[in-house]
Amino acid sequence: LVDKSKERPRKLLGPLCMRRRVDAVEYYASRLQRIDVSINTLWNAHHESCGVAFVTFASSSMAHQVIDDFKSRRDIAFHDSHLNSRAWTVTLAPEPEDLIWRNLHHGSTAQFFRTLFVLAIVFGIAFFWMGPVTFLANTNNLVQMRGIGPVFRRLFSILPIQGLVTAYLPTLFILLFEAILPDLLRCTDCTLLVD
Repeated sequence: LVDKSKERPRKLLGPLCMRRRVDAVEYYASRLQRIDVSINTLWNAHHESCGVAFVTFASSSMAHQVIDDFKSRRDIAFHDSHLNSRAWTVTLAPEPEDLIWRNLHHGSTAQFFRTLFVLAIVFGIAFFWMGPVTFLANTNNLVQMRGIGPVFRRLFSILPIQGLVTAYLPTLFILLFEAILPDLLRCTDCTLLVD
């Protein structure tokens, strides 16, 4: 059934100038063996309890029913002094791809303060960013002010940019802020994840 006269698939390995061809089947078989060893090492390692449990159900309606039953009978049927089930928080879990698995071991207090820290950074950036935007948006008023008004009037008479400054630069500054903000949040998130 298998034509053994055909050549086995080959894979190119190495940098561009030093590439060599190896048997693809052997390469991937050895790679799978290495991955299996690392998976077994992780499975057999001792892991600390993170205080979070996930239970799967056949349907979402069953999950909703269990949550409703748990909440309605919390004080009666489910109390176990060893498990301290009265302190449990039972909710629907988010999708697995929406979880940050390495953050599960942090308690709710730590998560609250981390969220507060990130919100303070975002508020601070937005607050200090609005100064230049407001200044640029109000250059028409600067021309009317005593003291600095003649300077701006002379500047705008030499360079006819007042309309450009008041109409487009504030919007460009806000767009720049919106473009930079996700990267700033990603940086703060990365620094918070380091233990």
